Amino acid sequence: MPAFGSRRRLIAGAGVVAVLCLAVPALSGPGGVASAGDAPASTGPDEATRAEVVRVVEELRVEAAKIRGLAWKHDVPADLLTRDQLKKQLEEMIKEDFKPDEYERDLKILRRLGLLTAEEDPLEMTKRFLEQGVAGFYNPKTKRLYIIDGLSVDAQRPTMLHELIHALEDQYIDLEARQKAVEKDSDLLFAMKCTIEGSAEHARKLYEKAHPDVAKRALAEQAKGQNMVELGKTLRETPAILFVPTLLNYQMGPALVGRYVGRDYPGGMDRIYAGDWPTTAEQFVHPGRFVNKDRDLPRGIAWPETLAEAAGAGWKGLEAQSTGELDFALWMSHWSGKNRGRLTIESMGSGRMWDKAAGLAAEGWDGMKVQILTKDGAPTGVALASAWDTREDAKEAGDALEAALRAQFESLFTANPWRDGSDGTGRVLDFTGPYGTGRILVRNDVVLLLDGFPKETFDAVWARLETTKFTRDPKDTWTAANNIDPVTQATWKSGAVGWQLPDEMWVADEKPDSFSKGDLTVRLATEKMALQAVVLKYYVDAKTNSPQAQIELTAITEVSVSGKEGARLDYEDPATGASHTLIFVISEGVTVVVRANAPKAAWGGASKDLDAALDALIWKE
Repeated sequence: MPAFGSRRRLIAGAGVVAVLCLAVPALSGPGGVASAGDAPASTGPDEATRAEVVRVVEELRVEAAKIRGLAWKHDVPADLLTRDQLKKQLEEMIKEDFKPDEYERDLKILRRLGLLTAEEDPLEMTKRFLEQGVAGFYNPKTKRLYIIDGLSVDAQRPTMLHELIHALEDQYIDLEARQKAVEKDSDLLFAMKCTIEGSAEHARKLYEKAHPDVAKRALAEQAKGQNMVELGKTLRETPAILFVPTLLNYQMGPALVGRYVGRDYPGGMDRIYAGDWPTTAEQFVHPGRFVNKDRDLPRGIAWPETLAEAAGAGWKGLEAQSTGELDFALWMSHWSGKNRGRLTIESMGSGRMWDKAAGLAAEGWDGMKVQILTKDGAPTGVALASAWDTREDAKEAGDALEAALRAQFESLFTANPWRDGSDGTGRVLDFTGPYGTGRILVRNDVVLLLDGFPKETFDAVWARLETTKFTRDPKDTWTAANNIDPVTQATWKSGAVGWQLPDEMWVADEKPDSFSKGDLTVRLATEKMALQAVVLKYYVDAKTNSPQAQIELTAITEVSVSGKEGARLDYEDPATGASHTLIFVISEGVTVVVRANAPKAAWGGASKDLDAALDALIWKE
């Protein structure tokens, strides 16, 4: 399924920034820094600022090489652009890469599925999103890196480091060629971009951990920026399917990369780039299905190429599209959610990018293709073939498709009751919608859908669709049976989150949900509120319990905990002589809160134990 926000040359994504505004991140993507002669002709930024940016990028080259464990083969030119210059750059890049046939195909798919109205222009909406959200980018085609003016130079250091990692890795793996090779498979392309962005984000977080003052300044300036307000407005007004895949490059990417590389970032990324790449969105939604011993690989789908021929004169089939778990979740969420495919402040703040029911329906995905067929040029027919992990997963997907069709067509949708299949297995739903005759078949762990064909030729098209072949990869060793939920065996658990004692030196305290090791005490909790509300609640509690402490929201920094995005607030209480840390982690509609404290004199050693405690958090997948 197409994702207009994921064009080949500009990859943009996000982490959790502006925690107290919208929990909407600043964006950056693979890019490079250009010379002055390559900048657009419009009025540029202040020359002194521009010179300072170029100087700091050069300074950070050494740190980027050290973090990534690679030597630079050649310099990468860098430049500073204004937002107006960025807009012109984007227009030129889109114009250069624009493929009218592919755009028209993608537009027909999204409009036929009801994910875009006739008035919505996805190209313009995506461009507006990128204009407002990009903080910097590396262009792997021109080998240049750009930083966007707006923040102080020091606050841009994390973005510069991120882009330098892209530029450095590009000298070894050729980002442009890698992406171009898979651009026709949107699910595989999403996985590749998640991996590339995950690497750069992981490096950025290592840099910020080593330079906490820089991280605090960057977060504080981003949160105050007027551009963040405009970005939040754009996100709320734009269909989520156009930009959520891009945002998730920066959220799901580092989550999987962090778990895969562990403490060996250079070696882990070298293994990935040597050929051990993640290949599906499913593996990023459920990282354990890639990083654990048993891997969940999708089934191959041999698509029947003769559906249009069976439909009759005037019919033409557009290219069948790979449709991943993320695509299916966003499609179903558009119809099952209350906001018709738009994100809200609450959903963004809770880390949930799609409706919960849609996520449950998409879980168990094991491969899917969708084809739109046109009648005299108009997108009319929809054909879908999909495989699922279990029969129950297939049933849930079939029910979700029925609900989506009912929501899309409303009173124009009529259906007979579900009936048993003609071969005695599975269940079938025959229906009629505004485009014509349709059917959903759930047979064992396979789901087929056909919608929008004339009654007189429907059976012929359906017979062709039933010839779809599914093949299982011999390396696909993951099964529902061997997928043991680690949360159920955790020392502490709350819903889909658990925590295991890091080592035998940790003990459970008398207080519930409290554990300690030596001088360090850690308390765990979950809150069913958006991140911003939870941060404010615990901030007020901290101010009340430690009135003499200097606790400021501007001191909040962005963190990654066990691959999840979060925020951290450190402070000292002069009345007790203790150092405190509050850590907030977004996970599946809840915020996990970790409260830690130890005597100030013992904090050096205790902080290492806290890192081990954070690594011991477990997430249900």
